[in-house]
This record gives sequence, C-alpha cells and structure tokens, in this order.
Amino acid sequence: MSRVAQLDSTALDQELHSLFRNELSQNLEIDKNEEEWNLILDTLVFFFGSRFIGKQTRTYGSELSGVTYNCKRRTLYIVAILTNYLGSRISKKVYSEGSFWSRFTTLYHYLNQFYSAIDLINFASFLLSTSPSDSKYLTPIHRLLGASSSTETHNPVSFYHNTVYAGIEFQNRQLLWNAILEFFNATLLNNARWLNGRRQRPTTTLPPTQSPETCARCKELPTNPFKIQCCQANYCYICVIRAMDSNYCDNCNSKTNLRAQPIY
Repeated sequence: MSRVAQLDSTALDQELHSLFRNELSQNLEIDKNEEEWNLILDTLVFFFGSRFIGKQTRTYGSELSGVTYNCKRRTLYIVAILTNYLGSRISKKVYSEGSFWSRFTTLYHYLNQFYSAIDLINFASFLLSTSPSDSKYLTPIHRLLGASSSTETHNPVSFYHNTVYAGIEFQNRQLLWNAILEFFNATLLNNARWLNGRRQRPTTTLPPTQSPETCARCKELPTNPFKIQCCQANYCYICVIRAMDSNYCDNCNSKTNLRAQPIY
C-alpha cells in the first residue's frame, strides 16, 4: 500500500501538469519556446498546488494518495520540475546539429545509460523492499537531494474522507477554471481583437425560448455543458472527458477534431 500510494501520487501530479500543458498548447502558439512555456506553467501549477507544513511538503497528487515529502518546498520543486526542464534543454542542445554541445553526444549517451541503470536499480529496490523506510526514495534525484516520501494511510477512514473532500475540491476548482476561461475568451479576447486589425464578429446567442439539448452520451440535461467541435453536439463535462479519452463522438461517430469548449 505504501509503494502504490507513492507511485499514485507521482502519476496524479504528472496527469495534472499534462492537462494544463494540453490546454496551453491548444490556446497559444508555443512551438518556438515550448520548454520555457512548460516551465512557467509547471511552476505555477506547483506553486498553487503544493504547500509546506511542519517540515513536510504536500502536492495535489500526494494529498489524494496520503503521501508527504519530507523536504522543503523548493527541494521538491527542483526534483519534480526544474530537473525535467534542464534535462530537456540539455538533450535538445546536445542533439542539435552544428552546435558546440553536439561534440558531447557520445558522453551524454553513456551518462544517460548510466543514470538509467541507477534508476532501474533504485526502482527494483523500491519494489522489493519489505519495510516502508527502505522505499522512501522514488528516483535517484530524490535520493541525491534527500526528498524522501512517507505515507499516512494507516487510518483508512480518514484517508477515504480526505480523498472524497479532495475530489470535491478538484471539481469546484475545475468549474471555477472553466468560468475564468469562458470569461477570458468571451470578454478579454473579443475586446482585444483590434490589436491584430481584425474586425470583431458579433457573437451569436441561442434564442431565449430554445430549450437546452440533451447530452449526446448520457441523454440527460448536460451538467457543466461542453460543445464538441466535430458536430456541435452538447456533452456533460464528465461525458466529454470520456469521449476525448475514447477518441469517439457518440453523436456523429467522428474520430477526428475531437475538441470541446465550455458553453458557459
């Protein structure tokens, strides 16, 4: 249970960061400085999604899994965010043809293999350990910087309540985030179109007498409704997430252009 909770906390944090990265890439052109944009976004998500209490740091994923990191907040930031950015930047420079760093490609390749071997040994020790104290370092970087982790799942009732409350809190934050995005798209961007010399198009609204459509997946009135772009059908928030995951539109059977945006 201890090792599963630690792995779950890492997976949940990575999933949260990837969701925000996808939103960023869909709404902004970040091809030129993608690593820097991802670093800024990951830093903001880490800053607002983590807290340091009593010499322990908690993140969004660790809060759900009952895991705490026995290190300072800045140490966990270096381990979880900064090392990924530095690794991607170094790899990009080393494998860029004609650059000064390209002459170190062979050395970088051997260092990569050495780290992969150390990481494999660390992961094997993590899986085969019998006591929680032997499996507190998830990666060699965690071990090097002393970012150990521990679980607090000894009280199942408390853990269950915390998980439920965290899930409700996440849904509330998702609703607030959707409202902020809708406000930004409908108000700020429309008013700033004159910067690009474009003529603002009038926004079309549904007639007040028109009844709302049902969800294309569950056939009920949409909860937190989204409109999918392939056929402009309405979905519930949960249903549109499932449609995106399965890459299939229940209304028009389309498997392409599966993007959706909140109605309000």
